[in-house]
Amino acid sequence: ILANGSAPNSLSTFPMAAADPIQSLKNEAVCAVCLEFFHDPVTLDCGHNYCRSCIRRFWDKRDGEPCCPQCRQTFPRHDLRANRQLANIVQGLKRLKAGPGRGAASNKCALHRQELKLFCKDNMRPLCRLCALSRQRGILSVEEAWNTYQKVLEKTLRTLRREKKKQEEYELKENWKLKELEEEAEALDLHVGREFGKLHDFLLQEEKRVKTKLEEERRRNAAKLEANLTAIRRGRETLEEIIEDIETSLKQEATELLKGLKELLERTSSSHLNEVTGVQVSLPLGEFRGPLQYRAWKEMIHVVDPAPTSLTLDPDTAHPFLALSKDLSSVKHGTQKQDVPELPARFDCSPCVLALEGFARGRHYWEVEVGEKTEWDVGVTRRSARRKGNVRPSPEDGYWALLLRGGDRYWASTTLWTPLALKVKPRKIGVYLDYKRGQLSFYNADDLTHIYTFTDTFAEKLYPYFCLCVCDGGKNAEPLRI
Repeated sequence: ILANGSAPNSLSTFPMAAADPIQSLKNEAVCAVCLEFFHDPVTLDCGHNYCRSCIRRFWDKRDGEPCCPQCRQTFPRHDLRANRQLANIVQGLKRLKAGPGRGAASNKCALHRQELKLFCKDNMRPLCRLCALSRQRGILSVEEAWNTYQKVLEKTLRTLRREKKKQEEYELKENWKLKELEEEAEALDLHVGREFGKLHDFLLQEEKRVKTKLEEERRRNAAKLEANLTAIRRGRETLEEIIEDIETSLKQEATELLKGLKELLERTSSSHLNEVTGVQVSLPLGEFRGPLQYRAWKEMIHVVDPAPTSLTLDPDTAHPFLALSKDLSSVKHGTQKQDVPELPARFDCSPCVLALEGFARGRHYWEVEVGEKTEWDVGVTRRSARRKGNVRPSPEDGYWALLLRGGDRYWASTTLWTPLALKVKPRKIGVYLDYKRGQLSFYNADDLTHIYTFTDTFAEKLYPYFCLCVCDGGKNAEPLRI
């Protein structure tokens, strides 16, 4: 194992070493610095073996020339030779699943067979007195080390227990979130099924209605044809009888034929024969091959819940410099202050206006055309929200809104405004309010792409809220339309 036939690491002449060959072999495979099995063993010129990392650390801490920790022989240069045979033996010993110094000798130095009464702070290992001779500092008695590190471990234990408790609490919370997620997903799945079920039922009923009407038209026209066919068959039978009578008469003697001639001619006169005509029948193609889907879609609005709500602007809330259309469906910046009364409900600083309709129950949906405006607010506000002075929308102040600033920066008016990344600039905003569930959602109304959803508890009547923001020298002069 040792290079150049030099002496082993341990005192192999001890009687105990010969008593247990395996233990003796283990002792030879122990580094005198770290007191563990060799890791990447190297051999010095003196023949002693060490872990490569251990001997380098030992030399780094010393001044002067490198030397052997055991025999103190110095070396002019760091000449470390890998000991592959020793590395292989160490691997074999590790596979025996027994570490160095186990059993009765666990409290004795594997190298010197002395009691481990000291402790090295550098490599955090117990030492015997002979091992300690090679170390100049960082040596404590076992009792001192125990007193010191017992406190460290107790402090660490308290920290770990607190961390464990915190992680258990987080685990409980996350499990609860997972349960809530599953329950919410299940509830939403049922809700989606119910909502589309209403549409399915409507379409099935509409399909049944149209097919029933088609069947009625078929029967009505078929009845006309059947009646005409019956008349035609009767006329044909009459003709067959007359033809047969004429043919029979022509075979009679002249006197006999002339006797019945008058009656025969009367039967063949046009006034006694049914005139054959066809009846006009047709199915109303426009009814059944027209825009069926569009007609059903228009009828479906009566089962859509919520259907788009028709809103009107409340002139008593509009800022004095806002101009409302005559039908109260649009608002824009005015050129001068309007002659309007001072009212508690009127905005006096921010260019805002509310809808006349308020909601304290149910589900509602409306759309707001924002066009190419560069700045706007669209949302809802509670009845008691402040309207005097500058309004900065937030739920704490009773405003839940979607905002546009600077032409391309969208925000949700949370406490600290939340920036939103929209792929497409919406020209029309859809607003959905479920008062009971505390949900306010915003959509791009062109394709109903979801933009953002507020969830809160609503305790007052809510009014649709619109703000035109600054006119910006005419760049933001386009009106808002509802």
